[in-house]
Amino acid sequence: MQPTARVAELYTEMYANGVERAHRDAGAVDKADNIVRACRAAGLAPRPRVLELGCGEGAVAAALMSRGFAGSYVGYDLSESGIAEAKGRAIEGAEFHVTDGSALDLPADSADLVVLSHVVEHLEHPRVLLYEARRLARHVVVEVPLELNARLPKDYVWDDLGHINKYTATSIRQLVQTCNLEVLQQFTTNPSQAQALFGGASVQRRAQWHLKVGVLAVAPPLARSLFTYHETLLARRPLEPGSS
Repeated sequence: MQPTARVAELYTEMYANGVERAHRDAGAVDKADNIVRACRAAGLAPRPRVLELGCGEGAVAAALMSRGFAGSYVGYDLSESGIAEAKGRAIEGAEFHVTDGSALDLPADSADLVVLSHVVEHLEHPRVLLYEARRLARHVVVEVPLELNARLPKDYVWDDLGHINKYTATSIRQLVQTCNLEVLQQFTTNPSQAQALFGGASVQRRAQWHLKVGVLAVAPPLARSLFTYHETLLARRPLEPGSS
């Protein structure tokens, strides 16, 4: 399903001129670490064929391919500026394509793993993409920020991030499950110190980072109710009867 004009306009030129590229690259290290952690914990075979839907400017692809994670990597995004920058990275073993947001013209099981890293919170129709991901690969990794907490205002305010869906650890799990995907791995992480303090490590920001880490370690439910963390899930499409 294609995005509305407002959403399409937001993302079309989001990555023009390399805006905030260094920040996104820093954040991609955490995202790649979480993808690798989830896949290894679930026992996925090494060097999978990867499709990333909503690949942006290729930061996650660059971070994963630098680790030798994937045998092949194909990224799709509706942002022309993002795909142009991703191609400009010249990542060995990776290719990138613009999509209009509708179903991809690819056969079922085109990949071993679909990556949806910080994508679902942007979607007007998240289940549509989750079902498409499920069609394209048996395993799907999803990561979202946990923004449905005590700090969320009562009324929605549109901003340039375009996070139109807010999640808790439970609601994102159940969203994935409603698309007939079995959750194999799920964990909460705090952005690394390098990402959280990117652009300035004031005493206040350092103290807040340490507070978030500490509360998450000793009281995860309380931590998630008070602060924004990242939630990573690896899910699997159940085998059809008679398949192996």
